[in-house]
Amino acid sequence: MHSSKPQRPEAPRHTDRTKQAERTLQERTHRKSAHGKSPAPSSSPETLNLNRSTGVLRLKVLRTPASRVFGPLVMNRMPANQGLVLLHTAKIHSFGLRAAIDLVFLDREGHVIELITRHPPWKRAQGRGAHAVLALTAGVASYAGIREGERLRDIGRLLRPRRRSRPATLEQPSRI
Repeated sequence: MHSSKPQRPEAPRHTDRTKQAERTLQERTHRKSAHGKSPAPSSSPETLNLNRSTGVLRLKVLRTPASRVFGPLVMNRMPANQGLVLLHTAKIHSFGLRAAIDLVFLDREGHVIELITRHPPWKRAQGRGAHAVLALTAGVASYAGIREGERLRDIGRLLRPRRRSRPATLEQPSRI
């Protein structure tokens, strides 16, 4: 006599963490508003080209906290001429990475205040006084000739505070 055992539901297949991080990053940066319309584009570009004597570095700009958390996981698949710019932060992690990375910490004007080459995977790093972090594939920072004290103007433009126009105030007539 054949006994029928209840079948277990098939377990979901494990997907690569990098693919999950890319999907999450894409969903969170391209999220639609409640009205079904895409949010207004920001005034700065999504990608930034940094011209160096050795070539052009294509940098993806990460502004939101979620993109700064999941962004470094995407570096496993990036070619050598691409990198990430994490704005408005002085910290970065390399959790989930398989290889070392170069980290360039920048101040508000875009000056390089600290340069860490070959930062190992599964570690954290912090730059004192930094307002942005440039993450590159290991060896690219030295190849591109990035040095401490140098000013990266294109990134510095992204860090400057935007000038907001002040609302007009109505002056009360003085009573005599």
